[in-house]
Amino acid sequence: MEPAKSQKLKNNLTSAAGLLYNPIYAPKYSTLLAMLVMAVAAPLAAQQLEPAPSFGISANPNCGALEPTEFTCLASGNLVTSFVVPSGVDLYGCTLGGNCHYEYCVAAPATLNSNQTIASGCNWNNSAPTTFNIIVTGSGSYTAYAEYRLVIPPSTFYYSTATGLPITLDAASPSVVLNSPAYLPNQNFTGNAQPLQVNGAANQWITWWATTTESNDAVSMTLYGCPTSGCSTLVDSGLTSPPTFSWLWPGPIAASTSTYLELYGVDYAGGSDDVEDIAYAFTVFDPTTGTAGGVTCGPVGQGDNTQPCLVLADGDPSNPVDNDIPGDPPAGDPQPQAGNNQGILFSGYSDPCIRADTVVSPDNPFGNNLYMTYSYALLNSSCAYQQGGGCTGTFYSQAVEIHLGYSPTGLSTSSPGGQSWCAGAAGDQTQCGTQTILFPSLNIGTTSAPVFTSHEVSNFWEVPNYNNTGYTLWVAVQLTYWIQPPQDIPASIMNTNNPGCLVVNWGEGNSTNPYITPAALAWPSQASSQPSSCTGTNGISGSLGVPLTFSNLNNWVHQSTGTNPACASWGQPAIMLTNQITPSGGTPGDYYIYLAAACLDRFFNVSSYYVLYTDFTASQALTSWNVSAGPFNSGSLTALSGLPSYNGLQYITELEWFIRPAASGETPQVAAIFTPVTQSGQGQPTFENGCLVANFNPVAGQSTATNPVNPFVVGVTNTGIIANIFDMDTPSSGPTEKPGPGSCAYDPMSNTGVVEVRRLVTTPTGCMQGNGGPAACPYNIYTLVDSGVMP
Repeated sequence: MEPAKSQKLKNNLTSAAGLLYNPIYAPKYSTLLAMLVMAVAAPLAAQQLEPAPSFGISANPNCGALEPTEFTCLASGNLVTSFVVPSGVDLYGCTLGGNCHYEYCVAAPATLNSNQTIASGCNWNNSAPTTFNIIVTGSGSYTAYAEYRLVIPPSTFYYSTATGLPITLDAASPSVVLNSPAYLPNQNFTGNAQPLQVNGAANQWITWWATTTESNDAVSMTLYGCPTSGCSTLVDSGLTSPPTFSWLWPGPIAASTSTYLELYGVDYAGGSDDVEDIAYAFTVFDPTTGTAGGVTCGPVGQGDNTQPCLVLADGDPSNPVDNDIPGDPPAGDPQPQAGNNQGILFSGYSDPCIRADTVVSPDNPFGNNLYMTYSYALLNSSCAYQQGGGCTGTFYSQAVEIHLGYSPTGLSTSSPGGQSWCAGAAGDQTQCGTQTILFPSLNIGTTSAPVFTSHEVSNFWEVPNYNNTGYTLWVAVQLTYWIQPPQDIPASIMNTNNPGCLVVNWGEGNSTNPYITPAALAWPSQASSQPSSCTGTNGISGSLGVPLTFSNLNNWVHQSTGTNPACASWGQPAIMLTNQITPSGGTPGDYYIYLAAACLDRFFNVSSYYVLYTDFTASQALTSWNVSAGPFNSGSLTALSGLPSYNGLQYITELEWFIRPAASGETPQVAAIFTPVTQSGQGQPTFENGCLVANFNPVAGQSTATNPVNPFVVGVTNTGIIANIFDMDTPSSGPTEKPGPGSCAYDPMSNTGVVEVRRLVTTPTGCMQGNGGPAACPYNIYTLVDSGVMP
């Protein structure tokens, strides 16, 4: 049995003294014995411990650990991969293998004596151990120790200093949650899940979050494609943080509604978890074979081929039980007000633009939060008549603000991938009750002579690591104009004395705050800080952004193409800032701003579309733009396979774009979403026909009458319609969708699919005309609808 180490020196002294001590000679030799004991004890007391060994350990292979010093197994069989006694050990005159030998110990965990030797827990072995046991219960950080000792029989031991290796016991498996592609929770479908339609011929994002009991652990992910035949097709492995990954459906693409993905995660300790559930099923389509994705949404019980698509945000203020964006209910009251000479003309949410924030931060721990800007319809009130310093009657005038919403992906397993939205500005659920107004509508005039700012049709873009600075940059564009009652919105945009303009502004992080949200794009909320015109003394400048006036846009197109576009105004902008796409003659690696904008005639019909660009790296003044694509319009669509048959196709409008996920080494591909507009006959109202999706080349080149360049064809791999999203609402009574649906948005990291604007019109009576007579007041309700189509 091993003597206690605190008795080591005493044991050695007792053996030495025993050779000399005899009670018969005690009186005679007591002094001599004391001297001998002192002589022997002195050098032994000064004896140094043997040098520490080196050793290595790893988990039991049955644990499947990825990291050698992290374990899930409490059973025996963990490996000692090496145990080396260093050179220079003092053998005290003995011969190894002859009259002395080594003994070895590995203990996990163990306590140490003050002299750094193992106090307890050792089972000494005559040979270096090959396995050891973890004798703890519960996850946590521990230390395994190794020690050897020189044994000189019968009972002399010389111990080494112990060597420690940190180990982690992680007995809990990781938790893996699939954010997208998942499903849309919709009680109108079987299983309360609205299925997704996924383009199997193009790269898609998968986003997830995985947590472990050890906060510093990574989880290695493997993705399997699961067609009807079973979940055995490996898509890719080794997926690591940040938790976004570009994947391509491994095929074959079959018309099945039970297709899904299995996401399998293993942590360092070998613990595993997977997400494999039919609830995440989706349909795969292949537009390269002429089979486009698509859906026609409609109300429940309509009795036709429509689907009851999930309502992201219901813009009807008269509906008390709806899906308003939390913290941002729709403005207005659909009932006419006394003295209101215009009536309540519109409410709700329109012109959405969705972007994923891919920067990992404390508020965005998995790099896939979603942001959405949208036009927010409201009415501003002012005095209808000024008499004797008092106000007689109230005048209500339309205006639009740009608001910001976000979907805190990854914070809750019940709200992944854009299924829930808040009106807050950051990834914090507590901010759901606060509006975030990016571009406000404020009275910059007086009570008797009001002038209201108004903004609409915003579009924005993120650069996660701008110019390799590590700082986030957000850029935005929107239409700004000023309303002076009784002037309405169209007249205000084209006001000869004070016309509107497109405005580009941006916000960039810094060393103090490298990560910013789109809230950094916001204009001040004080009327005194608002501009009163696009240019001039109190024009748009500085942090408010750069105004792109209608006349300058006309001139830039003329200088670039030699043609005169003669646009009465410009609108429907989309913006992109990237160094991954270079225009002809540009500098590779520079950041270019690309602006898609519609050239509008005086009736706000789209004459043509252009894509203009400027080198943002070379100059942030934005005073010089060139055309990189266009002009193009509905005529460009005739070259696309799968184009639906339209009666009287006039033009396209509300063009938006997104960049597809690209596999490593591939050039990113842009796709466009746009609304075809038809007119059944001269004098008939125009009708918006939902949204089409097609691949698009923003640097296709300038088009001329003799050399037409189609950005939907030139430099595009798949020149067909990828998806067709429509909404049909024709109830027997109540609101109808007379103008047609349109104005769509999409981000590949969302679960919403393409988001479409449903525009319903009702005609309450009892409104007052300008002359005081009764009239019908068309009331427009704008609602955001999730299609579930992922192009």
